[in-house]
Amino acid sequence: MTKGLWTRTRKGRRVGVAGFMVLIAVVIIYNAAIGISISLPLVFLLGYLTCQAWGQYVARRETVVLATGIVGSVGTVIALVGYVLSTLL
Repeated sequence: MTKGLWTRTRKGRRVGVAGFMVLIAVVIIYNAAIGISISLPLVFLLGYLTCQAWGQYVARRETVVLATGIVGSVGTVIALVGYVLSTLL
């Protein structure tokens, strides 16, 4: 992969991540405005960020990214359990 292609690919990923964050923010604001639980969008947000952190850790082996992946995994599991419990009860 050439440096130019790598740079464009990385820029495209950043735009994609920013777009996803805007989408999640809109969904969370909408759900909060009409009184729906924001648990499910939160699960998707935390899950996505956690997967990104784990991917970066595998590629770079940085300790900070490992800590982010671990904390994100715990947060994702807690949010998912909260969402499942709220739908069942």
